[in-house]
Amino acid sequence: MPHYHAGFLRAWVFSHLELPFYNDPVSSAILMLPFILYFLTSVLTAIHLYSLLALALYGVPVSPLEGVALLGSLLMLIAAYISLFRPRIGAQTALIAALLLWSFYAPAIVHRLRSQNVKPAIHPHSSRPA
Repeated sequence: MPHYHAGFLRAWVFSHLELPFYNDPVSSAILMLPFILYFLTSVLTAIHLYSLLALALYGVPVSPLEGVALLGSLLMLIAAYISLFRPRIGAQTALIAALLLWSFYAPAIVHRLRSQNVKPAIHPHSSRPA
């Protein structure tokens, strides 16, 4: 019997197996799920960030975090493409892209939550309408 390395033998055995669940349409849809999630996240965040950056034409100040998040959206699109061929590397790329996206969205969420919980101060010298 010839001598095989364990990795080679494992790859040879798995490449010759007939796996019925890969021919199933539900299984192929599950394999496409990361691509769909990454692609939709990329497109929706890019549209949102582009609309915020377009307001700069009217004099609205632009935050540098918007540019970082737009870069994260582009990286998420790249991760969607990579996930079709190399799922693990695609997931690692998507993690980095998500961190870049959260650099914009996390402070916005915190600011929104803090502004909702603040009660207006009552001024003692305010006049009441008669």
